Formats: sequence, C-alpha cells, structure tokens
Amino acid sequence: MFMKLLSRIRPFGLTANNTGLHLRIPDVEGLDRRKALIFPTADPDTVLDFLQLDKDTYSRSFDTVTAMFEFACTNRFFRPGAYVKHDLKANDRKHMASRALYRRFVDDFVPTKAATVQEEEHAEKLTKEKVLQEALGRFEKRSEFWCHPEGRSHEGVAL
Repeated sequence: MFMKLLSRIRPFGLTANNTGLHLRIPDVEGLDRRKALIFPTADPDTVLDFLQLDKDTYSRSFDTVTAMFEFACTNRFFRPGAYVKHDLKANDRKHMASRALYRRFVDDFVPTKAATVQEEEHAEKLTKEKVLQEALGRFEKRSEFWCHPEGRSHEGVAL
C-alpha cells in the first residue's frame, strides 16, 4: 500500500515498485517503457533518503492509517493536486475502485492536505529535468544514461 501512496512521483521521471527506485529516460519512454528505465537502487534506506522520508519512522510500524498517510505526504514530491480524480490515470482509478485504503487516501485524506501544501513552491523547485539531473548524479548513473542501449544522444541534457 505504501508504494501506491508514492505512485505520484512519476511526473518527476521516477518510478518506485517492489524492486526499487527507477529513473525513466524521457526520450526512450515513448518508444518502450521498459527500456526507458535505469535502475539506481533497491536499497530502501537510499530510496527513503532520496524521497526525503525519515528512515526511523518508516522502520517502525504505523500506529494508525492516518499516521501512514501523514508520513507518505512528507515525501518531497507530494503534491495534493496530483490526486485530483479526473486527472488520475486509468490504473489509479482502478486501484481506487479495488483498494479501499487508497480510495480513502485520495478521497478523504489528500483534500485535508491541500490547504497546507504550497504547490506553487513545489512546481518552482522540482521539475522533471532537475530531478533527473539530481538522481543521475546522486546514484552515479550519468554514464548509463548517456550510453543507454537505445542509442539516444540525449541532446540538450546537461551531463
């Protein structure tokens, strides 16, 4: 469930799943989503650090569902506007229909956060390109990005 709460990091060129964190190469993604992935880490602590989530809090079990929701919202990519129902992808809508906890997060919890999070602030600080550049450097994946098997030149990308 926690990974589903982090599903909205995708607009920043990131994907998290049960194998770890992945970076997505923008110009390859439209051709082949699987080949567009660069795998920087499976280490949970490293992923939590990158998302700016507290490792100690994560390692303890959450006392309440609300505590888990609160924690998920502390990641630096959280934007309440990303959970507007009519903007959700088909997969997210499917999960809302089949997963009561995710539906509760989107329908009941996120709207309470909208007033406390300054989305304009997030929009200015975090862009897909900035996040990609940060991740490539932090995880030492610039050469893998540059030499990707798809042979893209990645023109215009600061390496």
